[in-house]
Amino acid sequence: WVDMAAAALPLALVAALLIIYHTAPQFYLRYILHPEAREHQAVEVTTFACSLLAGVFILAVALWLWRQRLAVGSATGAGRGAWLRSRAGVLLLTIVAMAALFFAGEEISWGQTYLGYATPDSISEVVPETNLHNIHGLPISVNSLGSAFLLVVFVALPVAWRWRRSLNLPVSLAVGVAETPVVWAMVVAFVWKLYKSLYRLWVTDPEQQQFYRQFVEQINEQKEMLVAVSLATYALYRIPAARRAVELAGSSGATAAQRGGGGDSSS
Repeated sequence: WVDMAAAALPLALVAALLIIYHTAPQFYLRYILHPEAREHQAVEVTTFACSLLAGVFILAVALWLWRQRLAVGSATGAGRGAWLRSRAGVLLLTIVAMAALFFAGEEISWGQTYLGYATPDSISEVVPETNLHNIHGLPISVNSLGSAFLLVVFVALPVAWRWRRSLNLPVSLAVGVAETPVVWAMVVAFVWKLYKSLYRLWVTDPEQQQFYRQFVEQINEQKEMLVAVSLATYALYRIPAARRAVELAGSSGATAAQRGGGGDSSS
């Protein structure tokens, strides 16, 4: 039931956005998402809150795992390669946590949205807000890098994990591999963004359509909210994943100890 609820959540959010807009457009524009006031509305606030909480929670899990697994590091192998392989999952969680926190910071322009401070003169000529994702003219945009990161971690890695033995992936990565509902939620976020491109292909002069100006044009913000919710879902799934990782590390350490002691349980 938890998996079903997690998989249904992104679809429910998309359906809720559509229903609210079509049944109460003024309510939607006033409280949910408006092109000129979105920073303090439901979609943007949800994006910031979910990404921030996800980053903090995942980082806490990574730190807890680091402390739990230090004792079995020597039992899982020797050398730098073995050290990295035994802690690959913790390192992956740390990277995802930092990415989520960066996402949260960018979403509120590193506090500028709520604190209202002026953009420093050193960057005001390049971007009007104190963030990186609105800078144009870069060889690779921050948005593109973020999308690539999400697809690699939350789509490509779970797919590759099915062939982990042939690919020789570290067993410790299991703690960071996204579950199927999380993968589904992330895919829904990216597919929903495609609706904007399809709408522009289907409809003649979409900018003249009120539905496009008030709803479809802001789908990028909706996609960011779905990504943040997916990150929060991923964070919650780390609880059972972390427990399994500790159990696996403990059993591996016990096995190695028994082998080193000739099978003596006391060793």
